[in-house]
Amino acid sequence: MYTLNNNDINILDLPDEILLRILNKLHTIEMLYSLVNVNQRFDRLVLDRFYIHHLDLTIKPLLYHNSSVNNQKIFDGICTQVLPRIHHKINKFTIEPLSMKYILDTIDYSQLNSLSLVNFQSETLLQHLTGDTILLRLLNNQITHLTIDITDKISEIPDGNQLNMFALILSINKCLIDLTFTQRTKISFSNLPSTTCVSSTLTKSNITVNTFDDCLYLLDGCLQHLSILIIHIIEISDSSLNIDNTKNLPKLKCLSLTSYWYTYFYNNRIVPLLRRIGFQGGMFNKVRWLVMLDIRPFENELFQVISHSFPLLQRLSITNLQSQKNKQNSSTFITFAHLFELDLKRTHIDYVVQFLFDKNTSLPRLTQLTIRYEPLATVTQGFTNDAAHLTCAKIKRLVIQEPFVRPEKFLSYFSSL
Repeated sequence: MYTLNNNDINILDLPDEILLRILNKLHTIEMLYSLVNVNQRFDRLVLDRFYIHHLDLTIKPLLYHNSSVNNQKIFDGICTQVLPRIHHKINKFTIEPLSMKYILDTIDYSQLNSLSLVNFQSETLLQHLTGDTILLRLLNNQITHLTIDITDKISEIPDGNQLNMFALILSINKCLIDLTFTQRTKISFSNLPSTTCVSSTLTKSNITVNTFDDCLYLLDGCLQHLSILIIHIIEISDSSLNIDNTKNLPKLKCLSLTSYWYTYFYNNRIVPLLRRIGFQGGMFNKVRWLVMLDIRPFENELFQVISHSFPLLQRLSITNLQSQKNKQNSSTFITFAHLFELDLKRTHIDYVVQFLFDKNTSLPRLTQLTIRYEPLATVTQGFTNDAAHLTCAKIKRLVIQEPFVRPEKFLSYFSSL
C-alpha cells in the first residue's frame, strides 16, 4: 500500500525531507484519513503545525472510492481521530457543503483566520449564515480572509427582492480584511441603498460584477479602507445613474480591472476612475508590456495617449486589421523612448507606416520587429525608401514567419541584422 511504483523502496524508509515533499503533493482529506495512526513517525510529519495549517477538506469526485458511504467513513475518521489533535494548529480551511456539517459543527478552531467555501449553492450557504451556527460565529469574530464560490443563481428573500450575498457577508463579518467572491450569476448593486455594502476593515477584494456602475458603487465610500481591488466587469457602458466618479481614492493603491467585452466608453468612464487613484491622465509607470486588440481602428491620437500613459513601455503588440481613418490629417510626432520589441504581424498596413516611418514615430531603442513580409516590402518600397530606413537599420532581430526571398538591398536596409 505504501510502496513507490517501479521501486523496491518502502515509503516508510524515505528521509523526512523527501517524505514531506510527497505529502505536500497529496495533502487532502483522503490522505489524512489514510496516513494518520499508521505509525508515530507519520503522525509527527502529517500532523506537524507547518504542514496542517491549511487543510483542504473537499472530497475529490474522481477518486475511485468516492461514495456516500465511504465519504461518511472518511469524515467520521477525520472528526474523531484527526481534528481533536490538530484543531488548535489550523489557520485555514477549504470546505465544501459536504464537509461543512462534519467539520465546523464539531470542534473549536481558535487559530482559524482564513476560510474558503467552495461549490456552495446560495440557499445552502444562507442556512449557515442565519441562526446560531459555528460559521456565523467564526465570521463575526475570527475570519479575516474569506473566499466564497457560489455555483447557482442568487437566492430570493421572502419579500421577493434579490439577496445580495456579498452585502450580507460584509454585514456579518466585522474583522474581514480580504474577500474573494465568485458567483455564477454576476452581482449587481445598482438597486441597492448606498449604505448596503459597508465595511470599515476590508482592504482587499476580488469580485465579478455586471456593470461599471457596480464598480463605482463599491468605490463610493462603502469600502473606506480598500487598498486593492481586483474586479471583473461584464459590461462597461454608459450610465444614467448619478454616481460620482471624481472623488479622489488615496487609499486605493492597486486596481486590476478586466472586461472581456468591447467598450466605447474608455475616455469618459475608465479614465476618470484612473485619475481618482492618482493616475494623472492614466499613468501606468510600471507597465512594460502592452497588448492592444480591437475591431475598430487605432488612430494616431490613441498612440499619443499610449506613449504618454505608458512612459516605460518596452514591448508592444498590436492586433488590428482596420484602416486608420484620420492618418492623413495628423501631424503629431510620437516617441516610445524605451520600446525595444514591436509586434505588427496581425495589423493593417497603416500601422506599419505609423511605426516604421520616422516622421511619424520615434523608436530609438527598437531592436526586435515581428511583421509580415508583404506589408514590410510595400511600405519600404522594396527596401529602397528613406522613410523607414532609420528605424529598420536598428533592428537586430527580424521575425517574419512566412518564407521569402531576400531582395538585393534587404541586408543593407536592415544593416544591424
